[in-house]
Amino acid sequence: NVERFWSDIFAKRLEGLLTQKDYDLVIMEGGYLMQYAHLVKQHSKAKIVFRPHNLEYIIWERLAETEKGVLLPWYYGLLARRMRAYEVSIMNEANFLAPVSANNRDMFVKLGCTLPAMVIPIGYSFDELPKISDVEENAILFLGGMDWIPNREGVEWFIDSVWPLIKAAKPGAKFYLAGRNFPEKMLQLNIDGIKVLGEVDDAKALLVSVAICIVPLMAGSGMRVKIIEAMALGRAIVSTTVGAEGVDYTDGKDILIADEPKHFAQALLTVLNDSEKRRELGINAQQLVKDKYDNLQLCRALIDFCHS
Repeated sequence: NVERFWSDIFAKRLEGLLTQKDYDLVIMEGGYLMQYAHLVKQHSKAKIVFRPHNLEYIIWERLAETEKGVLLPWYYGLLARRMRAYEVSIMNEANFLAPVSANNRDMFVKLGCTLPAMVIPIGYSFDELPKISDVEENAILFLGGMDWIPNREGVEWFIDSVWPLIKAAKPGAKFYLAGRNFPEKMLQLNIDGIKVLGEVDDAKALLVSVAICIVPLMAGSGMRVKIIEAMALGRAIVSTTVGAEGVDYTDGKDILIADEPKHFAQALLTVLNDSEKRRELGINAQQLVKDKYDNLQLCRALIDFCHS
């Protein structure tokens, strides 16, 4: 699970960059990249910032808890134990810890991380805002890669348990699925109101073309990139508690949170039927990202922290 992220080509390229120029900081975005930390130490005097987006072992633990049957829960539990051991082994190999959420910071500390730490959440660059075209008001969007198990299981939960409630109350509603690596089974879905787009050329253009985005995750850890992007683009969002983890949201103000199928459907129907509520949620969500998740501010804070 870890070794598949090692690349001899990448390692050689990294060595070349480190020997050609002096760097102050090297940021490792995620635990898998910490496999290359020894190369930074060998070829550079740069300080290493470990920036985990989540604790991978927590994801597998949650999947083990929610998966039915015997074999898969056992297998996910095995992966969780192995990932925990790996994350413990690499977490103190950097000079600084910059997790994306306070919860993840606290978890690393409990595991024994002794690095100076500062929370640096996932951010957004507001110079990248696309033009907003006509919005399809009855449209709901999920955007995410289907090669990540929590995404796939979350979408399956939504289709099986929530979508029938939506269609019964709002027959004209549409649900679009977009992202990379959709399995053939999903690409061939034939359910009323659901359209599988698969990988799209312009994800931002798609985001601003729909009224509502959903994040129906039951497992995961850290912080979702797409939820910050959807907020920055002023979309109304309905999410589970796990899906919005790591975001400093206010339920009912800048997002709607629901964990049970009935409640999730009710939240969706609220924003499907109330354009003013959609607008209010979108405006507040965008302001939240401007206030707390602007990339320029976050980069300055990280540099100041590492130089202090």
